[in-house]
Amino acid sequence: MPEKNMRVLFISMFYPPLNSIACLRVKPMVDKLLQNGIEVDIITKHYDADQINSSADMVSILDSKDASEPYLQGNILFIPFKLEGPQFKKYTILPSPFNGLYNYMTPDLFHENFINWSVNGFKKYFSGNKYNLIIASFGPPAAIMVAKKISEQYQIPFIVDFRDAYITEKHSGLRKLILMQMQNYLLEKSSGLVFASEGMRDYFFSNSFKKVKNKDFEVVYNGAVDSCFSRVEGYDFSDQNVIESYQRIKQNYDLVLIHTGTIYKDQDIRFFLDGILNLSDIKVGIVLLGLTSNTSIDPFKYPDVHVLPKVKHKTSIYLQQESDALLLPVYKNRYTGWSGKTFEYLASGKIILCSPEPQNDLLPFFNDNNNVVVLKDREDLRNNIQLLYSKSLKSGPFNEERIRKDYWLELFVKFIIKKAS
Repeated sequence: MPEKNMRVLFISMFYPPLNSIACLRVKPMVDKLLQNGIEVDIITKHYDADQINSSADMVSILDSKDASEPYLQGNILFIPFKLEGPQFKKYTILPSPFNGLYNYMTPDLFHENFINWSVNGFKKYFSGNKYNLIIASFGPPAAIMVAKKISEQYQIPFIVDFRDAYITEKHSGLRKLILMQMQNYLLEKSSGLVFASEGMRDYFFSNSFKKVKNKDFEVVYNGAVDSCFSRVEGYDFSDQNVIESYQRIKQNYDLVLIHTGTIYKDQDIRFFLDGILNLSDIKVGIVLLGLTSNTSIDPFKYPDVHVLPKVKHKTSIYLQQESDALLLPVYKNRYTGWSGKTFEYLASGKIILCSPEPQNDLLPFFNDNNNVVVLKDREDLRNNIQLLYSKSLKSGPFNEERIRKDYWLELFVKFIIKKAS
């Protein structure tokens, strides 16, 4: 149990009313802390209505147009954002490759405005409160920078939740060394670390300096909410047009396979897109729900691939249940195989078709669940489509406990109480 009157400050660039997978991680964390009697105040970014509905990856660096100063709403401090500041201006005038080097040597020049306003907003609205701990959810680095600055000014310990990795497999050479130095600078005085997967944890510690390697940590997977385990009654009414589009698509195919959520450029989605080409005896359609501009789909090459816009979470789960199977494209050569929707897929009870060679941190969960088919190649994909069409491919019972969000949130709360005591 937490100490009496325990209070934490939670800092994240992503929080409702923004509708994103990042929010679906941090909001339940906050709710679970509150359920355990821990008071929580939040600092986050203000998003305009069009930003909330955007499917753009970099929504966090879009200017706030309808708010000009920080404002408090209940226990949440919303910080408006402008892409400006001395560091950012210097970056824009430096020629390449010096601007890139300057970027890597600066913790977060794109959110300089957010960092300063957050620290000033804390002083105005929250500095009178007594906090046991600060929790910063990365990325971008702005959240860690705010936590670090407030921690140093007010002598409050802080931890960092890594739902994304600071250093990734894309970084190498001098760039990677600079980032390792920067990571050490940001985290050296932190009290602990939380990771969204075991793959992320292992990669982090294999790319860290000694002062960071000895940090206390916990692994907290996203997990699936209860609604993912049972059939959702209906969908969000605001998504009626998307539902109608999906129903029209479904009428034209024997099978409809669906991927929900963002597809990143390193995910092997074309394994599936190319795999359904030239299927003569079964008409198969693929629906990509919430696809961002990272992946362009040629309608002439892929006439049976349909891109539908981002929808509310309830609608997304409903459409998963309405499909014949779910598509899980794994990341190529990445430290972890997890995507935001993986636990939802596992909890759905639907057949999941996974592209070849998934990362090791996925396999224990796949072994516990009888609804995952790890495909060997495109011929294997076509064979399993045949089995799916003949209803010979069926999902079986699965281990619910370790894929439930609450299982992982309990670990999170215990870790927070330990670090805040």
